Amino acid sequence: MKDAKRAIVLMGSTAGTAKEVVDTLRADGEKVGLVKIFAFRPWPTEEINKALKDVECLGVMDRAEGMSGFGAPLFTEVRSSLFDGKKKPDTYGYVYGLGGRDITPEDIRKVFDDLKMVKRGKKLQRNSYLGVRE
Repeated sequence: MKDAKRAIVLMGSTAGTAKEVVDTLRADGEKVGLVKIFAFRPWPTEEINKALKDVECLGVMDRAEGMSGFGAPLFTEVRSSLFDGKKKPDTYGYVYGLGGRDITPEDIRKVFDDLKMVKRGKKLQRNSYLGVRE
């Protein structure tokens, strides 16, 4: 995470695909990063805040929908962890993989592209979906 200004947080096997995208973007000079959550409980609040302390814009990727009405489970926990932190990055939730659909490097790159546009002043929905068919 060194100097990352944009980052994503996720769980599970998607981290392998995301790491490839992060490595490619960093090779192109972009300051991006990735945080993989290994266990949902006990929740690592302090570690989350430490890892994301310099991030300006954050995408949280969930593979499940949430029942809270405000966001999916991982998004809700990450955003809650950041609430009491000194710095609060703009945080956006992405739900992916619904119906067993695959997540692609292009989907993950889209999240980073969205976060880049936020830094340029674009308004995004707080929560959105990747790969959902209409």
